Amino acid sequence: MARKPRRTPVSVVDLKAALIRRRRNLIRRVRGQPTDAWMVRRGLTLGTGVYINETATVDPDFLWLISIDDDAIIANHVHIIAHDASTRHVTGYTRIARVHIGKRVYVGAGAIILPGVTVGDEAVVGAGSVVRRDVEPGAIVIGNPAQTVGTADRFAAKHRAAQAVRPRFPSYGFSGYGPVPPENMERARRELGDGSGYVGW
Repeated sequence: MARKPRRTPVSVVDLKAALIRRRRNLIRRVRGQPTDAWMVRRGLTLGTGVYINETATVDPDFLWLISIDDDAIIANHVHIIAHDASTRHVTGYTRIARVHIGKRVYVGAGAIILPGVTVGDEAVVGAGSVVRRDVEPGAIVIGNPAQTVGTADRFAAKHRAAQAVRPRFPSYGFSGYGPVPPENMERARRELGDGSGYVGW
């Protein structure tokens, strides 16, 4: 008699991430937006633990030219584009190029990643940035056009130091990942009255 395969224990963090992914995909389906699975079936190369906000646009006409590596975060209203139709009027052809987003990359709200761009591992793309050239691993870029302004290592050190003296809150009860009771809203307003703080995962 064949033995049943042993099940690997699932951590609370993995279970929470899976539930969040399910919720996101359900919201996308209800809104008529593509799910991660739909994009992968149409050619997107997607690593594990990737977060793509439901309002982000990953070029649906050229998904097979786009790859996003493990643990990358694509925030709200980001556009990842693998084609440039502006060439069509003058040449009769649309320019296409691959786009690669590395491991543990953070792409901030409203950023635009243009065709042919590689964003190196652990880089940070600031909100609203227009990225038209490759981003070095570990770099922080902001602006239009995006320019390097620092490194992810220095950025992390700065915020780790700030977490030692600024308010910190758990995710559940203090973010959109669960209900936020009025007393927590008031506590956050009060404690953040003189600056920023941090919310966990």
